[in-house]
Formats: sequence, structure tokens, C-alpha cells
Amino acid sequence: MLRIAITQRVIEPKEYIDYRDALSHDWPLFLQKILPGCVVIPVPNTLNDVSSWFNAIEPDCLILSNGNDWGAVIQRDETEFKAIEWALDGGIPVLGICRGLQVINKYFGGYLTQELSAVTAVPHVAASHSISIVKKTFDAIINEGDIVVNSYHNQGIQIQGLPPKLDAFAMTADQIVEGLFHPELSVLGVQWHPERPGSNEAFDAALLRKFILVGKFW
Repeated sequence: MLRIAITQRVIEPKEYIDYRDALSHDWPLFLQKILPGCVVIPVPNTLNDVSSWFNAIEPDCLILSNGNDWGAVIQRDETEFKAIEWALDGGIPVLGICRGLQVINKYFGGYLTQELSAVTAVPHVAASHSISIVKKTFDAIINEGDIVVNSYHNQGIQIQGLPPKLDAFAMTADQIVEGLFHPELSVLGVQWHPERPGSNEAFDAALLRKFILVGKFW
């Protein structure tokens, strides 16, 4: 049985006075659709010992989910860095979605552009836009050089913000990184939301299924 650990956003509901971890219903529905029978395990942001928790859960894959800008919730930032470290030590695939792609970039020494609207005319907040798949191994998944993806983020990665240890497989026309991977490790990130409407369902399902089941396939 495939066990998928997925990180959560931190929210402060208006009707309550306490912070809470939250995971969109879209995620378990999407993962069970592309990987029937999988078990989705939310990762708390309040762990005293992240490694011990992961050792007890023994997931087959780690997903760094969306929500919260980098730097807005330090506890989540720290939890996800420790989770990545645990996964890499154990050879467990790490998949980053939206914020998760940015966390991977930060982990390997890259930097973020805080407001993409200041450097590109392409809308990235509650919009859809075209991207190019720039690596043959990824393009071969469904043989489409350009695809349309959804977009829900202010922060992002310009090509000059990508660290030497990572490579881009998907880009916008004006050099915003939309997909990245580690050439030697099972680490993959996409800037769009495969769990939400408005993206390329065939590409998303094929890409994520292949990565989660195989790990490094490039």
C-alpha cells in the first residue's frame, strides 16, 4: 500500500483564535484518483522531532504542498526543510507543488522573486498561462512541447534564482521557472496545481504517477 506524506498550510480561521494545519480536500481526491488505494498522511507543523515522526510513518513519498508564502510561517518552513532532509537521507522521492517547488529551490540554495508582477507581464495569481517543456525526458510523457497550467502564486523563481544543483524542465516565455528537478536525486517540483482545475490533466497525472512510483526517471 502506497503511503504518501503531504505537508499542510497553516491558517488562522476568523471564527477562532487558534492556528491550525489544513489540507485541501482536493489533495486526497486527486491522489486517490491517480493512485487508487494510496494512503494520504498529513504532516503536522508542530512536530518536536520531525525525523522520529517520519521514521514511525515510513512514507513512500513526500509531497510539499501549496499555501503560505515562504517566510510567512517559520514553523512550517523549518518542518519542511527537516522533512526534505529526512527524505533525501532515506532515498524517498520529494515532490514540491507551488510553494513546495519554491521550498525545494530554497533548500538547495536558490532564491525567490517576491513579486512576479514586478518582473513579468504574465499573470500568475488565479490565472492560466502557457509554459514550455524544455527537457526531452519530460516532454516525452505526453509529447506536448507547450501546455497550459493554472497559477496561484506571487513569489516565484526567475532562471537566475535557480541554484546550480537544480535544473529546469518547464519555463514561461520570459524565463520564469515552472518545473524543476535534481539531476541526481529523486526531487521534482512544479509551480502549478495539478490537484486543481485549469491545468493539463493528462500531463499532470502521467508526470506525478511516474515520479511517485518510480522516483528519478530522467
